[in-house]
Amino acid sequence: MPSTRPDPASSGPAIASARPSPGAGLAGAVDRDRRIAVETPEHVSIAFDLAGAGSRAMAAMIDYLIVAAILVTLGVIAAILPELNSAVAGLGLAVWTFLLFAMQSGYFFLFEWLGRGRTPGKRIIGLRVVRIDGTPITVESAALRNVLRVVDLQPGFTAMLGLGMIAGLPRSQRIGDLVAGTIVVRDLVGEAVPESVAVGSLQGRAVLNAEQFALLDRYVERRPSLSDVARRRLASRVAESLGHPRGVDWDLSRRALDDILTELHAREHAHQAGGLNRQSIHLFATRKEAWREFDDLLASARRRGLGALDGEQVERFTRLYRELTADLARARTYDASLRLQLELDRRVSAGHNVFYRDRRDARVRQWVGVALPREIRRRWRYVVASAALLFVPALAVYAIVRADPAVGPEWAGPVMTERAERGVEQLAEGGSYIKIPATTMPVFGAQITTNNLRVAMTTVAGGALAGVGTAAVLVLNGFHLGSAFGVFDNAGAGPILWEWVLPHGVIELTAIVLAGAAGLLLGGALVVPGRMTRVDALRTRGPTVAGLLGGSLFLLLIAGLIEGYVSPSELPTAVKLGFSGIVAGILFLYLATAGRTGPGVPDPGSE
Repeated sequence: MPSTRPDPASSGPAIASARPSPGAGLAGAVDRDRRIAVETPEHVSIAFDLAGAGSRAMAAMIDYLIVAAILVTLGVIAAILPELNSAVAGLGLAVWTFLLFAMQSGYFFLFEWLGRGRTPGKRIIGLRVVRIDGTPITVESAALRNVLRVVDLQPGFTAMLGLGMIAGLPRSQRIGDLVAGTIVVRDLVGEAVPESVAVGSLQGRAVLNAEQFALLDRYVERRPSLSDVARRRLASRVAESLGHPRGVDWDLSRRALDDILTELHAREHAHQAGGLNRQSIHLFATRKEAWREFDDLLASARRRGLGALDGEQVERFTRLYRELTADLARARTYDASLRLQLELDRRVSAGHNVFYRDRRDARVRQWVGVALPREIRRRWRYVVASAALLFVPALAVYAIVRADPAVGPEWAGPVMTERAERGVEQLAEGGSYIKIPATTMPVFGAQITTNNLRVAMTTVAGGALAGVGTAAVLVLNGFHLGSAFGVFDNAGAGPILWEWVLPHGVIELTAIVLAGAAGLLLGGALVVPGRMTRVDALRTRGPTVAGLLGGSLFLLLIAGLIEGYVSPSELPTAVKLGFSGIVAGILFLYLATAGRTGPGVPDPGSE
C-alpha cells in the first residue's frame, strides 16, 4: 500500500516540492506541487500548499456559474416588479439595483471577507485566501484583490493574464494578490487531524526503529508490482536487514515470509503513527481538551465580545491563549502534521484578533474622523495630480466647445445635445434638468450610486496598468464633463445644469479625484518603486490604496443620496445653491482639519 508518511514542512521561507500530507483526499492532490513556509505573528513557521492555476480556475468557474444563476433570478424579479404598486416597485427596483451591483462587483469581495477567505467555488474545490503572513484575510486585503480583478482575472484576456501570473510566479500570485499581500492555499478544513487517528499508537511499543520501518514501508509499497519470484527474493533480503526482531512469529512452515512482513508492517504502522512524531501525538492527546475549552470561550467572545465574559472566564481565556501559542511552537518543533499546525495557528490567530481588536464602531469612527483625512493630506501630490488629470482636460474641452460650437454636439453626443436643447425650454418654464417622480427617486438614486461606484473602482484598478488606465479614466471623464457644460452653455441652458450638478457634484468629483489618487499611487509603485522591489512597493502601498478607495466609495454613497433626492427635487434654486455651499464648506473643513488633534500618531502632514 502507498506510504502515508507526511512530508515535513520546509523550515525556511523558500518554496519546496511537497507531497500531500496524511489524510489528504483527491482534492488535496490537485496542483499541490509547491509549498511555502510563512512565519506567523507568534514567530512560528507554518507551511502552506499553494493552489495552482488549474484549481483556482475551477473555483472561479464555479463562482461565475453561481453569479450567472443569481443574475438570472434577479432578471426574473426585475420583470415582475413593474407590475406591483408604483411606490413598492420603486423601492424594490432600488434594492434590486444594489443587489445587481453586489453580484457583479462585490460577490468575490463579500464572500472572501465574510467567509474568511472562501467563496463558494473555493469552498468546493478546497481553497482559501490568506495573507502572506498566514493570518486570515482582512476587509482591506479582500477589497484590494477583488477591485483589481477587472485587470487580471475577468473572463477573457485578463483571465489569461491572471492565470499566467499564477502559473509563473513563485507564490502563484496575480496582481491583486501582490497588492493585497495575499496567497491562495489548499484549505485543510474538514480533514481529520492525523494525530487524532494515531492516538492509539501511544499504547504498545514499536519493535522497529525509524530506518527499519522505512525499509519495510518501501517493501510493502512495491510488493503489488512484483512477480512472485521477485517478491520472495526481496522479502528475504528485507527480513535479513530487519534482523528478525523479537515478538514476531518467523515460522515459515505455517506462513509465507511476505505475509509475515505485511502483518508486521500493519502492526508497526500503528505504533509508528504513519511516520508522525510520537511527541506530536502525545501533544494532541494531552492538550485536546484544553483546545476544546478554548474553542468554547472563543465562540462566546466572538459573538458578544471579550467584555461579555466574566472575570474568571477572561482569566481562563488568557491562560489558554498563552498555552496555545506554546503548543503551536511545540507542534512546529515536533514536526507535527500540517493539519494540526494549521488548526493551532487558526486558534491562535482568532484569539489574537479577539484580544487586540477595537470595537468595530470605534474603528470606523477612527478611520473616518482621523485616518482618512490624514492619509489624503499625506498623499496630496497624488491628489493634485489626479485633480489635474480630471479638471485640466475638462477646462480645455469646455474652452474649445465654447469657441467652436460646431464641435460641441459631436463631442458631447446626441443625448447631451438633445438635453441641452430641451433645457432651454425647461429653464424658461422653471423646470429642472431632469424631472424625477417621487416614486422613482429611490431607483434613480440607486442607479446613479452604483454607476459611480463602478467608475471609482475602475479608476483604482487602472493603476495596475502602470497608472495609464487611471489616467485614461480621469481624462475621459474630464472630456465628458467639459463637453457637456460647453454644449449647455452654448445653448443658453447652463444654469439648469449647474443647479443640478452643484448639490452633489462637489462630493462626487472629490470622490473621483481620491479614486484617481489611489490608482496613481498604485501605478507609481510599478513605475517608480524607489529602493524597494516592485512587489514590495505594491504591497507596502496596498493599505493606503485601500484607504483612499474606501474614502472615495464612502463619499460616493453620500453623493448618491444627494443626487437621488436633492438634485432632482423641486426645491428653489437659491436653496440648492445654499445647500451646495454648505456641503462644500463642510467637505473642505473635514479634509483640511479632521484628525489633526485626534488620538494616535501626530498628523503626518505632507510627505
